Amino acid sequence: MAFVCPRCNGDMEIRHIGKTQVERCGSCKGVFLDAGEFNKVITIGEGNLEFCILSDDEVLPSQDDQILNCIKCAHQPMGKVELLNTSGIYIDRCPECAGIWLDGGEQEQIQKYLDKPSTTEGHPLFSFQDFLSRLTSMFS
Repeated sequence: MAFVCPRCNGDMEIRHIGKTQVERCGSCKGVFLDAGEFNKVITIGEGNLEFCILSDDEVLPSQDDQILNCIKCAHQPMGKVELLNTSGIYIDRCPECAGIWLDGGEQEQIQKYLDKPSTTEGHPLFSFQDFLSRLTSMFS
């Protein structure tokens, strides 16, 4: 079955990211990931990044945002979720099938964010590590 890109209406092609088969737009380079594929194409040390996204609350799109429809769920409107609630990176997620849409270049942006050292302010672990450091110093 051929799918149409939800961003630019281009033709979606079957591509591989590593060993994972995904649907990718030949025009805008956006990628649709089925449930479970996000963890396979975004590399992190440990943990389930997709689970963290699935538990996030949807964010209402701004007036400037285009509401995308899921390519697999009879055009179900996708909601926006923020990656780890701290990144400022918002991705589109289908509430029906849990599929994820990444715009062209967004995969690299996410990977760059996750590859930052955890000692960098703004990293998801920074606040927790800072808290532990302060707690430890109180009892030293």
